Amino acid sequence: MTIHETLDAIYAELPAIECRGQCHDSCTNIDMTGVERRRIVQVAGVTIPRRTVHDPVMPCPALTMFKRCSVYEIRPLICRLWGLTRVMRCSYGCVPEGGYLPEPVALEYIARVHEAAGEHDRAAEIRAGLADGSLAAWEARQRAAANWREFNEVRDQRRAEAAS
Repeated sequence: MTIHETLDAIYAELPAIECRGQCHDSCTNIDMTGVERRRIVQVAGVTIPRRTVHDPVMPCPALTMFKRCSVYEIRPLICRLWGLTRVMRCSYGCVPEGGYLPEPVALEYIARVHEAAGEHDRAAEIRAGLADGSLAAWEARQRAAANWREFNEVRDQRRAEAAS
């Protein structure tokens, strides 16, 4: 099995989500495995630069002028996970069939893709964080932030409804 077939097999395990195509404001210069990055260049001719935490957030170079993903069929795992977890839930209401993936499950998918891409150190780092609880603490902080965002969104919606 080729690396791309392996990645596609992992991607196929993810729950389905009906995307309305409104979340382009979430499409930024994100990080992905080197294999995913090279695949996008080879197949679509789009270069997505590596991003560090110090880089400013910029729109993804794969977005067209109509704010659609030009590499949707070969998008990396992190883009495929968007909307599938509470932490990365879609702000436009798209919800995966069967409900959200728990964050540890999503992180294991990320570890599997890194491992398939030959990035064994990164996969081991993610799995170690899952095993020792450090990623569980991170996930709890992210869930709290997601719940706070949801609270604020509901509050703002109610205020807007009351004002009209």
